[in-house]
Amino acid sequence: MLAILFLLVSQTPTCDVVAGILTPSLAGGEWAMCAGSAFIPGVGTCSAGQFVSGTTATSPTCSLPVTPATASASSRTLNSNFTPSATRPVFVTYTIQITSTATLVGGQTGTVELRSDTAGTPTTVRTSVSNANSVTVVVTLVNTVTASVSYIVPAGHNVRLVSSGAATISIVSQSEVTL
Repeated sequence: MLAILFLLVSQTPTCDVVAGILTPSLAGGEWAMCAGSAFIPGVGTCSAGQFVSGTTATSPTCSLPVTPATASASSRTLNSNFTPSATRPVFVTYTIQITSTATLVGGQTGTVELRSDTAGTPTTVRTSVSNANSVTVVVTLVNTVTASVSYIVPAGHNVRLVSSGAATISIVSQSEVTL
């Protein structure tokens, strides 16, 4: 079976044919076809920072390389505005712990809303988590809920984790993956 691989080259390459794999080059340069282990010069070039993603009858189809996702540990706080990335979407996950206590005199509630939009202080609720309890006979009841809120924040959008209620609320873990 004849495997064909399109490569981006800046000089005459030796061909390592691996079917279905494109070899990107951030330097740009002449494109070529590898058939078996023979090098066949092509027509045209891709600009610097692009790679050959296909061909037409006379020239390559050039594409920008896909930038890999990068994870980072963040240190976000409740009730503060932040922008995860000005230029790329970010998948955010924040694990929230809400501890509410109920006594004979009443219960507690706690809620965290993940808000995100282009406003300086975001108002659009994208997801939320809450905990509430009340009792009628028990002297004291403590209820703890741990749950995650996740959202893909578009590039340039602001985020705010809004907490409300009398319960004890904290962020126990957080992750942001730039896509």
